[in-house]
Amino acid sequence: MQRMLIQLVLVLSTISLVACEHDPCAVSSEERATVKELTPREVADMLAANRAMTIIDANPREIFDEGHLPGARWLAGDDVQAVLPADRSSLVVFYCYSVACGASHAAAKSAIDAGWTQVARMPAGITGWKSAQLVVAK
Repeated sequence: MQRMLIQLVLVLSTISLVACEHDPCAVSSEERATVKELTPREVADMLAANRAMTIIDANPREIFDEGHLPGARWLAGDDVQAVLPADRSSLVVFYCYSVACGASHAAAKSAIDAGWTQVARMPAGITGWKSAQLVVAK
């Protein structure tokens, strides 16, 4: 029984690391205060209203391919500037896997540090989006 429990913990740890290879730990409250946060519903409402924005998925490619927010761009590695819009004042929304993933926060901070001024993140990630039963693109 103990061996099975250890194996389960190892499998779950691996899943968390694969889902968010940048930082499997939650972002601290101090760090969270530095980037505007949006809920899945807020992002969905902006999409429904045709709000101009760039949505960037900071998940590994296999998770992006399983389903992502409509119109999302995939962030390959750490090259955030490669997926950012040319207009540094346009809205950019980052997300990753879940609240336990810090990849979207790291990418958002990189965008802010590079001079983009309207940067937000959706900490609930793709899991929160799916839990809210919102449309997923493939």
